[in-house]
Amino acid sequence: NHFLAKYKALYGDRTLGLSAEACQRLVEYEWPGNVRELENLIESLMALCPGEQILEENLPSKCTNTKAQVQQLKTRVIEGELNFEEAEKQFEMEIILKALKKTNYVQTRAADLLGISRRILKYKMDKLGISDSPETQIIEAAELNDDLAEEVSDIKDTTEEQVAVDEQELVPDGEVGV
Repeated sequence: NHFLAKYKALYGDRTLGLSAEACQRLVEYEWPGNVRELENLIESLMALCPGEQILEENLPSKCTNTKAQVQQLKTRVIEGELNFEEAEKQFEMEIILKALKKTNYVQTRAADLLGISRRILKYKMDKLGISDSPETQIIEAAELNDDLAEEVSDIKDTTEEQVAVDEQELVPDGEVGV
């Protein structure tokens, strides 16, 4: 916040906030260049960030690939909250999605970035259910959301019907329930 205020005047009194996620990533990052590196990053973001708030996706990848995320995943596996295969799947999915995002979903470039062949990348994407484009992912997420909403509605209807049946069973014949 200090550096945001400092550079506010330099960039036309532009007000730029910091999202909670972006702030968390900045706190978790180790800052090998110390305070100067942080200051330079904030100045760059003030000049280049398109919106009114610095979001996690505006940060350079070095700030979002933190040791804390890996440590959290390891801890969840060790404590039995998550099995190894699921942790591996989450890690692989996150890395592939970040590579795809960084390369604007150009799979050949993403595969090169990851050091694997495009064929292997495509296989992993299919195995993990990762779409070929962000637009497809948005559509799939919306469809999943609709499906979940329908399931919740069905469960609610079934529950209401069961409650009505249960209430009828509690009231003896000829008596009016309260």
